[in-house]
Amino acid sequence: MNQTNNILSVKDVSKSYGGVTVLHDVFLDIKPGEVHAVIGANGAGKSTLIKTISGAIVPDKGIINFDGQDYTFMTPERSDSLGIKVVYQEFNLVPSLSVAENIFLGERIEGKKLVDFKYLERRAKEILDTFEVDIDVSMPVKFLSVAYKQIVEIAKGMTKNIKLLVLDEPTAPLTNKEVDVLYKIIRKLKNDGIAIIYISHRLEEVFEVCDNVTVLRDGHKIITLEAKKTTRRELINYMIDADLGDEFPERIGKRQEDILLDVKDLAGKGFNNINFSVRRGEVLGIAGLVGAKRTEIVRAIYGADKKANGSLTFEGKEVVIKNPSDAISNGIVMVPEERKSEGLILNHSIKMNLSLMVLKRLTKGIVLDFARESKIVDQYKDALSIKMRSTNQSAYTLSGGNQQKIVISKCLASDPKLIILDEPTRGVDVGTKKEVYSIVNKYADEGLGVILISSELDEVIGLSDRIVVLAEGKITAEFEREDFDKQEILYYASLSDSRGVVENP
Repeated sequence: MNQTNNILSVKDVSKSYGGVTVLHDVFLDIKPGEVHAVIGANGAGKSTLIKTISGAIVPDKGIINFDGQDYTFMTPERSDSLGIKVVYQEFNLVPSLSVAENIFLGERIEGKKLVDFKYLERRAKEILDTFEVDIDVSMPVKFLSVAYKQIVEIAKGMTKNIKLLVLDEPTAPLTNKEVDVLYKIIRKLKNDGIAIIYISHRLEEVFEVCDNVTVLRDGHKIITLEAKKTTRRELINYMIDADLGDEFPERIGKRQEDILLDVKDLAGKGFNNINFSVRRGEVLGIAGLVGAKRTEIVRAIYGADKKANGSLTFEGKEVVIKNPSDAISNGIVMVPEERKSEGLILNHSIKMNLSLMVLKRLTKGIVLDFARESKIVDQYKDALSIKMRSTNQSAYTLSGGNQQKIVISKCLASDPKLIILDEPTRGVDVGTKKEVYSIVNKYADEGLGVILISSELDEVIGLSDRIVVLAEGKITAEFEREDFDKQEILYYASLSDSRGVVENP
């Protein structure tokens, strides 16, 4: 293995769209066996750089040197034949085909005129065995977990002489155990001399698995650093060209005494005996590991899923919520975990998405009051600092962070009394995270009740006034802010035999 020469050198690469330059003379060097993080805020140019390397985008200028050979541009066929494999957030798998069929899809098997399924399954199992994972290679991939689908994507690259693997936000949908499996695979590939470009918004991962890190900002390469010689704060400052200060903003207001929502004996899909309350002006965090049924509980409250038992009291009166329309009419809104599939209509305009929840208020008969619609859109565009070219722009053209702001704005435009936030900062950059934190604080200070779910425990602790802990669909503990303790919360989140609320953990 040659560790002195670069396997990839991106030289002076630029790309523009409609007069807007998204990559400015970018340089990047990666050696065989190196795990190299590429980080930056939403819109920094990470996706464009990846697609340039993979051949999905042709640069306006520059050179891509791969394995000693210069190319003015790549094509998907060329990058594939050279041994470049990209695993995007959206997997490129055929759900109805088996694991083995997906791994070898499009491959010519030398010496085979007909498809020999037993041969494919044997070869696929050999590849997966090197990863030390037990996956039934005859199973259709639609039945696999997200983590295993990701492993199948990586295995597809192993059917060729893979030399460079690009992982785009690989841990976003994974549990802690699944992340450990991925890290193990990354370290094996590294030891085998395969170079890896690792893109993630989770900076702790940079220090866990990466050798070097390159920061992009507004399409420019800012700096490349050794991961072990930098810090989280230094990287953040390079990413946003400013000091973020304290990560979580200070709360000014205080929660009120009167109870806004009271949940009694709630039961549903995988959970039971759920009892908790939310006060006006309070941020109630719900902590738990993947599988704790956090999302299932709030979806039942919101009416998105059917509940089996239990009652809801809102503003002192028992309410019956059978669907989201019932929730919205009572002043309860929800920012869903899956913003693209459940929070937005991606091919519709920003204006249409933002005003969706208040259309009844904006119409007289069948006539839409465009002036009032524009006023509401402008109000939240400014209040949440949503970056856009035009309110008529399609939602899919926005960065992940700005898409999330549209979803939050849509909910706030309905003047809710309680907002449920399910993973509100997943897949957004650190600058947008802090903006979301400020939004949460601002509206809680004004008396809005907030239920917050996040897989980032630091986020739950940093934003919440009180935390309810779940394990296996049951409440195991409850903590007031003055008693927050990360280790204690993790302990109660990992209990395998949940026995109800622990009064004084």
